[in-house]
Amino acid sequence: MTLLRAGLVIETTVHLILALTRSPWVAGATMAVFGVHAVVWGIVSTTTRQLATPDALMGRVNSVYLLASVGGAAVGSALGGVLAQRFGLAAPFALAFVAMVVMTAVVWRPLRNVAVRQVSAAD
Repeated sequence: MTLLRAGLVIETTVHLILALTRSPWVAGATMAVFGVHAVVWGIVSTTTRQLATPDALMGRVNSVYLLASVGGAAVGSALGGVLAQRFGLAAPFALAFVAMVVMTAVVWRPLRNVAVRQVSAAD
């Protein structure tokens, strides 16, 4: 999926910019781009998940996705606070950048298979 791949690149870049910038204007513009990305990512990932999930499992799959999403945000917030306190405000963004580089590398090729299955499911 082109939009999911682009989203991974955008999110990775956002973390890098936030780790490196000291300008509130650059940080604000970056967060605006991230906000648009978050909306597009939410729509595309939800559509993809719904196309790939049998109707009988839809509620379970969505609940696990939300648990991972909200739970991950809670854990990430706590860890980010500890990192920021110990190593400075840029540290959580630098670590997020490294994590996103790894995640993007891992999921880049499998996303092609998701797109192929979506086209098949829609036919």
